[in-house]
Formats: sequence, structure tokens, C-alpha cells
Amino acid sequence: MNRNLSEPIHHPRQKHLQMEASMIIIKPVQTKKGLRTFVSFPNKLYKNNEYYVPELVSDAYNTLHMKKNPAYAFCDAAFLSRL
Repeated sequence: MNRNLSEPIHHPRQKHLQMEASMIIIKPVQTKKGLRTFVSFPNKLYKNNEYYVPELVSDAYNTLHMKKNPAYAFCDAAFLSRL
């Protein structure tokens, strides 16, 4: 799928979602504040979507926590967040 990244993104169910590639900065999550931003991003993205069911925040943190999720014993992960 070839798409010009300078064009706004349009989604049929989210008429108000428009982002341009030049406005997005992506960086690795390295702090607790960054993790909080990473976990809360879907809530901000879908706040006007009546069909969105938010994830439990504690479940999201437990899934991403290296000591609480046994998958990290044999997997590597990097979380990227937009500013």
C-alpha cells in the first residue's frame, strides 16, 4: 500500500482524527512518565469513539512490567511513544 505520508489520515469512524506525519515525533519509552503516556494514548486517541472500551490501566501496566509479565524472561521488547 503506497500512501503519501504528508496527507492527513482519515478513518471512516473517526471523522475528527487527522494527523500529519510531520507533526509526530516517536521516541522509546524510558521513564515512568513515558510509560504513563504510552498506556494512556489509546484513551486519548479513541475518546470520541462510542464503541471504544478502554483497557484497565492496572492490566496495561502489569502487561508491560518486566518483572510481572513472565514473557519477558525469553522476549525482548521496546515501547515507542509519540510526543
